[in-house]
Amino acid sequence: MLTDLLTTIRAALRRTVVLALAAAAFATDARAQLANQDFLATGDHLLVADAATGFQWLTPVYTRNLVYAAPEVVALQQQYGFRHATATEVRSLLLTNFAVPVGEPGSIGGFDAVDQFFALFGIAENMRCRGGEVACPRTQGFTATEGNAPGTRLAYGMIQSDSWGWMIADNPWSETSHDLQLGHWLVRETPVSTVPEPATVVLCAIGLGMLLIARRQRRAPRPALAPATPRRRR
Repeated sequence: MLTDLLTTIRAALRRTVVLALAAAAFATDARAQLANQDFLATGDHLLVADAATGFQWLTPVYTRNLVYAAPEVVALQQQYGFRHATATEVRSLLLTNFAVPVGEPGSIGGFDAVDQFFALFGIAENMRCRGGEVACPRTQGFTATEGNAPGTRLAYGMIQSDSWGWMIADNPWSETSHDLQLGHWLVRETPVSTVPEPATVVLCAIGLGMLLIARRQRRAPRPALAPATPRRRR
């Protein structure tokens, strides 16, 4: 019975290790992995975690209609460790994770890519263009990169117009601008979690179980040997 238990534990350990190695290989091969996370309340989905870079992005929708150096933005930086991302960082985020053309007129395929972006980061403003004929929702955000004109910062974002979609890039906005479509690209390093991953817990439990079984085997009394029967001489 003890032998069967050890065999079962060893098989479970092998399966766990194989699954962990496969997951690690997949994560290494993937260009990026984005997932919503909660920030201030359960279910608010204000954060987007990037597993490829280790960054946490605060959706620009949360900081829309605030000037570049607004007190609310400064408070987020001081209390929660955010900073304004550079234009290069935001451009890399968008191009790496969303197959979207840069600049107008965009493409039909870009419309679907912007849909994926909106599902993660949200829509800052639902506008209508061409005299109100077509919907053109959009989300933009300030970056830390200065524009050519004094007092401006480059903004990046996504937009849909009719059935087309594209990325807004290098769009200079005044630092004193406040607009519903314009928020802030705030980013921080992903905080280190003190809660172990489920796979780690399983491995530790299996390892501890094997140690306890091995210790019990060493402590178990050995069966006494039967006395040898003397042979009769003929």
